[in-house]
Amino acid sequence: MADLIKEIHPRQITQRLYGVMARLAKTAANMSWDSGMQQMAQRYYVLALQAGRVADDRGVR
Repeated sequence: MADLIKEIHPRQITQRLYGVMARLAKTAANMSWDSGMQQMAQRYYVLALQAGRVADDRGVR
């Protein structure tokens, strides 16, 4: 995922990549929270929010 985001893409593809990253980060945050790793979960939630903004994905925000 990180390698794909570093490359230059048309805006729509970049937004979709960030949308996928946001959803993956949100899933990782939920899993971390459920495992009792609240600090890690917080980091993933922040990443999900940041990626969701770039993706203009209101479902993640």
